[in-house]
Amino acid sequence: MDDPTVDDDYFTQHVAETVLRQRKREAQVYLQQLREDSSGISPQNAKVLEGVYEMERKPSARTESRLAAQLGVHPKAVQLWFRHRRVKDKRTQKRYAGFFVLGVLLFFLMFFFAEFGEKYKNLFYTAKKRIRPYKLLPQGLRVRKADKQSGASPKIF
Repeated sequence: MDDPTVDDDYFTQHVAETVLRQRKREAQVYLQQLREDSSGISPQNAKVLEGVYEMERKPSARTESRLAAQLGVHPKAVQLWFRHRRVKDKRTQKRYAGFFVLGVLLFFLMFFFAEFGEKYKNLFYTAKKRIRPYKLLPQGLRVRKADKQSGASPKIF
Protein backbone atom coordinates (compact mmCIF):
# COMPACT_ATOMS: atom_id res chain seq x y z
CA MET A 1 0.00 0.00 0.00
CA ASP A 2 2.65 2.48 -0.89
CA ASP A 3 1.14 5.78 -1.78
CA PRO A 4 3.23 7.47 -4.49
CA THR A 5 1.85 10.90 -3.59
CA VAL A 6 3.52 10.74 -0.14
CA ASP A 7 6.95 10.31 -1.72
CA ASP A 8 6.23 13.07 -4.20
CA ASP A 9 5.16 15.41 -1.39
CA TYR A 10 8.32 14.62 0.57
CA PHE A 11 10.50 15.19 -2.50
CA THR A 12 8.73 18.46 -3.32
CA GLN A 13 9.11 19.69 0.27
CA HIS A 14 12.80 18.70 0.36
CA VAL A 15 13.50 20.53 -2.89
CA ALA A 16 11.62 23.60 -1.64
CA GLU A 17 13.68 23.66 1.59
CA THR A 18 16.92 23.30 -0.37
CA VAL A 19 15.99 26.14 -2.71
CA LEU A 20 15.00 28.30 0.26
CA ARG A 21 18.36 27.69 1.99
CA GLN A 22 20.20 28.55 -1.23
CA ARG A 23 18.23 31.79 -1.65
CA LYS A 24 18.98 32.76 1.97
CA ARG A 25 22.69 32.23 1.36
CA GLU A 26 22.55 34.32 -1.81
CA ALA A 27 20.70 37.07 0.03
CA GLN A 28 23.31 37.09 2.81
CA VAL A 29 26.13 37.35 0.27
CA TYR A 30 24.28 40.16 -1.50
CA LEU A 31 23.74 42.08 1.74
CA GLN A 32 27.42 41.67 2.65
CA GLN A 33 28.39 43.08 -0.76
CA LEU A 34 26.04 46.03 -0.23
CA ARG A 35 27.64 46.74 3.15
CA GLU A 36 31.10 46.63 1.60
CA ASP A 37 30.02 48.83 -1.30
CA SER A 38 28.42 51.44 0.94
CA SER A 39 31.34 51.77 3.35
CA GLY A 40 34.10 50.26 1.25
CA ILE A 41 35.32 48.28 4.26
CA SER A 42 35.13 44.49 4.22
CA PRO A 43 35.20 42.33 7.37
CA GLN A 44 38.88 41.56 6.74
CA ASN A 45 39.63 45.28 6.53
CA ALA A 46 37.63 45.83 9.72
CA LYS A 47 39.86 43.35 11.57
CA VAL A 48 42.94 45.30 10.48
CA LEU A 49 41.34 48.57 11.54
CA GLU A 50 40.37 47.03 14.92
CA GLY A 51 44.02 46.16 15.52
CA VAL A 52 45.09 49.71 14.72
CA TYR A 53 42.26 51.07 16.88
CA GLU A 54 43.53 49.15 19.91
CA MET A 55 46.91 50.82 19.54
CA GLU A 56 45.67 54.27 18.58
CA ARG A 57 42.09 55.44 19.11
CA LYS A 58 42.46 58.62 17.09
CA PRO A 59 45.06 58.17 14.33
CA SER A 60 46.49 61.14 12.47
CA ALA A 61 45.36 62.01 8.95
CA ARG A 62 48.65 60.65 7.65
CA THR A 63 48.07 57.26 9.34
CA GLU A 64 44.51 57.16 8.03
CA SER A 65 45.65 57.83 4.47
CA ARG A 66 48.33 55.12 4.73
CA LEU A 67 45.74 52.65 6.01
CA ALA A 68 43.39 53.60 3.18
CA ALA A 69 46.11 53.01 0.62
CA GLN A 70 47.01 49.62 2.14
CA LEU A 71 43.40 48.48 2.32
CA GLY A 72 42.43 49.92 -1.06
CA VAL A 73 39.58 52.10 0.23
CA HIS A 74 38.88 55.82 0.29
CA PRO A 75 40.56 57.74 3.16
CA LYS A 76 37.18 59.17 4.15
CA ALA A 77 35.87 55.60 4.71
CA VAL A 78 38.73 54.92 7.13
CA GLN A 79 38.12 58.22 8.91
CA LEU A 80 34.42 57.42 9.27
CA TRP A 81 35.17 53.90 10.50
CA PHE A 82 37.33 55.28 13.32
CA ARG A 83 34.72 57.90 14.20
CA HIS A 84 31.93 55.31 14.38
CA ARG A 85 34.15 52.96 16.40
CA ARG A 86 34.80 55.69 18.97
CA VAL A 87 31.04 56.33 19.23
CA LYS A 88 30.46 52.61 19.74
CA ASP A 89 33.07 52.55 22.52
CA LYS A 90 31.47 55.55 24.21
CA ARG A 91 28.03 53.94 24.06
CA THR A 92 29.25 50.69 25.66
CA GLN A 93 31.08 52.61 28.40
CA LYS A 94 27.87 54.47 29.27
CA ARG A 95 25.99 51.19 29.35
CA TYR A 96 28.51 49.60 31.71
CA ALA A 97 28.52 52.71 33.91
CA GLY A 98 24.75 52.38 34.28
CA PHE A 99 25.11 48.72 35.27
CA PHE A 100 27.78 49.69 37.82
CA VAL A 101 25.53 52.31 39.43
CA LEU A 102 22.66 49.84 39.55
CA GLY A 103 24.90 47.22 41.15
CA VAL A 104 26.11 49.65 43.83
CA LEU A 105 22.52 50.70 44.56
CA LEU A 106 21.40 47.09 44.92
CA PHE A 107 24.36 46.36 47.21
CA PHE A 108 23.44 49.23 49.53
CA LEU A 109 19.77 48.21 49.56
CA MET A 110 20.75 44.66 50.49
CA PHE A 111 23.03 46.00 53.23
CA PHE A 112 20.31 48.30 54.55
CA PHE A 113 17.70 45.56 54.78
CA ALA A 114 20.17 43.09 56.27
CA GLU A 115 21.12 45.63 58.94
CA PHE A 116 17.80 47.36 59.63
CA GLY A 117 15.29 44.88 58.24
CA GLU A 118 13.79 43.89 61.58
CA LYS A 119 13.16 47.51 62.51
CA TYR A 120 11.24 48.27 59.29
CA LYS A 121 9.61 44.87 58.88
CA ASN A 122 6.14 46.20 59.65
CA LEU A 123 6.37 48.46 56.58
CA PHE A 124 6.27 45.46 54.27
CA TYR A 125 4.54 42.67 56.22
CA THR A 126 1.32 42.42 58.21
CA ALA A 127 1.17 40.93 61.72
CA LYS A 128 0.25 37.58 60.12
CA LYS A 129 3.50 37.61 58.09
CA ARG A 130 1.72 38.36 54.82
CA ILE A 131 3.01 40.92 52.34
CA ARG A 132 1.35 44.25 53.02
CA PRO A 133 -0.75 45.60 50.12
CA TYR A 134 0.63 48.85 48.80
CA LYS A 135 -2.52 50.83 49.64
CA LEU A 136 -2.35 50.12 53.38
CA LEU A 137 -0.24 52.26 55.63
CA PRO A 138 2.24 50.60 57.97
CA GLN A 139 0.87 49.43 61.27
CA GLY A 140 2.09 52.38 63.34
CA LEU A 141 0.62 54.99 60.97
CA ARG A 142 -3.00 53.81 60.72
CA VAL A 143 -5.85 55.51 62.57
CA ARG A 144 -9.01 53.68 63.57
CA LYS A 145 -12.24 54.67 61.83
CA ALA A 146 -14.01 54.92 65.20
CA ASP A 147 -11.53 57.60 66.32
CA LYS A 148 -12.06 59.53 63.09
CA GLN A 149 -15.87 59.46 63.45
CA SER A 150 -16.00 60.30 67.14
CA GLY A 151 -13.63 63.21 66.79
CA ALA A 152 -11.51 61.92 69.65
CA SER A 153 -7.77 62.27 69.42
CA PRO A 154 -6.51 59.55 67.09
CA LYS A 155 -4.75 56.64 68.68
CA ILE A 156 -1.93 55.15 66.72
CA PHE A 157 -1.71 51.41 67.02
